[in-house]
Amino acid sequence: PHYRQAARRTLAMVEDDGADAEVVARALRFLDNDAGRLEALLVAMLERRDQWLPHVGRADGGALRGEAEAGLAALVLRDLEAAATALPGRLQERLMGPARFAATTLMADDPAAAIAPLASWTAPLAADLAHLPHWRALADLLLTATGSRRKTVNKHCGFPPAAKEPKAAFLAALDAVDSAAEEALARLRQSPDPTLGDDDWATVENFSRLLTLAVAQLWLVFAEAGTVDFAEVAQRALLALGTDEAPTELALQLDYVIRHLLVDEFQDTSPLQTRLLARLTAGWQEGDGRT
Repeated sequence: PHYRQAARRTLAMVEDDGADAEVVARALRFLDNDAGRLEALLVAMLERRDQWLPHVGRADGGALRGEAEAGLAALVLRDLEAAATALPGRLQERLMGPARFAATTLMADDPAAAIAPLASWTAPLAADLAHLPHWRALADLLLTATGSRRKTVNKHCGFPPAAKEPKAAFLAALDAVDSAAEEALARLRQSPDPTLGDDDWATVENFSRLLTLAVAQLWLVFAEAGTVDFAEVAQRALLALGTDEAPTELALQLDYVIRHLLVDEFQDTSPLQTRLLARLTAGWQEGDGRT
């Protein structure tokens, strides 16, 4: 309930004047003015704010953009590896000839056809970002609009009625495409581009500012209710210790008092809790008896 109240107060800021109101307005426009959806997204993000709060509002926007793109690239590479495993080179070689035929046929009327990259397909595709356009083109050729494997093909896929031999070869190879390949290709169709355009990054920055506003509203809601959640407890504990360069009196006192730390169920620790442990042990030295 506190997350929802904070989200609603954040959206209500659109009625105010100034830069904060424009941040909310831009976020709403991006979601086609679906306030209910934006509220639900904010609620979900506030619940997990310990995961993203350290990244919001960072001054080094260029470095942060690079980190975001590296994260996107890693996700796309994961999906490319799954596709390359599910469609090995031998199966791809069976698909190459019919795929080139279909792409060339469609490009005669539409040079920008979705499967156009396959017109020059002569070697098996690898789990490489450079091959992403070809993988997506292959997904468009093999899958229907709903993401399921095609059962047949026609002139709209690049196989006119007279192309009996390429069509037969394609359908024979299509039979070897299993559900794992179908799922991997469907994910690739939906995966984001590994690089962000300027407009995309402007949207990311706007939502970052929106999240900052939502966190501020959540602090107010917590103060009014006289209660907090676990993430807030850990966040306030981290703030109470200061920084490595400027530790607080509390941090210095705990550094003197704490000799050993035992963490139960470490696999369940959040990034915020891990930073708290690192802050508590920042002054520890090898061989000083503390563990």
